[in-house]
This record gives sequence, C-alpha cells and structure tokens, in this order.
Amino acid sequence: MHQSIYDKIDMELSNDTQNYALDYSHYKDPLKAPGAQHLQLSYGVDHHKNYVGLAFLPAAIRLTDDQRQYFSTRELRMFEMSARFYTNGKVRLEDLTLYAVKSLNPWNSITKSISGQWRLNAENHFDKLLNRRLVLNASAGLGYTINLFRDVSLSGLYNVGVASDIKEAYLYHFPEITLQINEIWDMKTIATLSMNFNMYNSRQRNDLLKVCQSYFHKKNSTLHACVNRRKNHLFQRDEFQISFEQNF
Repeated sequence: MHQSIYDKIDMELSNDTQNYALDYSHYKDPLKAPGAQHLQLSYGVDHHKNYVGLAFLPAAIRLTDDQRQYFSTRELRMFEMSARFYTNGKVRLEDLTLYAVKSLNPWNSITKSISGQWRLNAENHFDKLLNRRLVLNASAGLGYTINLFRDVSLSGLYNVGVASDIKEAYLYHFPEITLQINEIWDMKTIATLSMNFNMYNSRQRNDLLKVCQSYFHKKNSTLHACVNRRKNHLFQRDEFQISFEQNF
C-alpha cells in the first residue's frame, strides 16, 4: 500500500519536471575574462597640449576592463608604468604604481561588504594653478557600493592620503562617488566625481569629474574614450583621451 503511494508520487514528480532543464548559459567563467597584462596606446589633448601616451601593466585589472565574468567590481594594478610624449618634445612620467587595489563589492544585508581602496605610487597632483606636480603618494579609503539596478551600481568612498615631492610632505583627503553602467553591445561607462582637499599642500579644494566609455571589441582588446574636467575656484583644466588597450 505504502509502496504504491510512493510510486504514484514519483510518477507525478517525473511528469511535472520532464519539461524543465537547468540553464547554465549565464554562469560566470573567469577563463573568459581578459588577460592580466595590459599594453595601452593613447592619444589625447591635455589643457590644449597634444600628446601620445604609452602604458604597460604586467599584472592588473582595471575598473574600465571587461569584468562581466566576476561577481564584483575590483581593480588591481601592480608595477604600472605610464608616460606621455607631448608634441612639443616634452616627456612626462604619468604614473608609476607599485601596488594599487580597489574593491567595490555591493553591500547587502547578508554580506555587509565594505568597499575600499589602497595605493602606493608616484602620481601627478595639482597645485593652486592646476599645474601637474609629480609626487610620491600613499592613500587609502573606505565606503559602500549599492546596486541601483542589475547592471548599474553606485559607490562612495572617503579617502585620506599622504604625499611628498621630496621637499615637503602633506596630508590630503578626497571623497569620491563612482557610477558604473554595464551596457548592451559590449560597452561600459564609468563616471567618477572626486573632491580633493589640500592636494599639493594648496590649502584649497579642486574637483575632478571623469567619464570613460569602454567598448570591448574582442576578449583581449578594448577601445576607451575618456574626458575629464578639473577645476578650483579660479582655474579649469580639461582633458580628452582615446586609447587602444591590448591584453595578454
């Protein structure tokens, strides 16, 4: 009697599920992500000066990279080297990164993930006239990331740093907000607004708005177009750059 009941239940379950199948078509596969080595060639206009840029990252993942195969957005840059060759013959070191990491994990009631960043590098800071000044820099920050929609996230970090141009050292801080949008047709937009206080010991504030559009042409090749505007209460500095990036 009991066995016949079990057989009947088993038959009904079989009939109910025979038209269903597991769908694995949208699973994450890190093997489909771009390679970790980056070589980037760019052309840009910085404050009315044209330049050609060259950057090499032997081990890295950028925010602007294709990260659709990961569950969270992150950035890891090790031993990054980038320089600009201006048409007037001037050569400028743009960035020399020993180590930089940023994690923008979405916060929710289960994981309670904290976003944050830390970097140690040589980079350009801006003085009262918004002129570039190469400094040694260390900075760190904490904050939150929330998913506004499935492919749209918003992050907020509060960062503090210490920098030096060898002559003197100074403290500075910069809250920043980042909006990320993963779009159709293999594209991605990242917009960042940062408010920098006491950069290059200026005792002033300058704001930076940077917007980058990325197109993932192939698995290991990407086209970028970035525009940024930096301004304080007296001056403004605009820049536009297009670049081709090859991953290995």
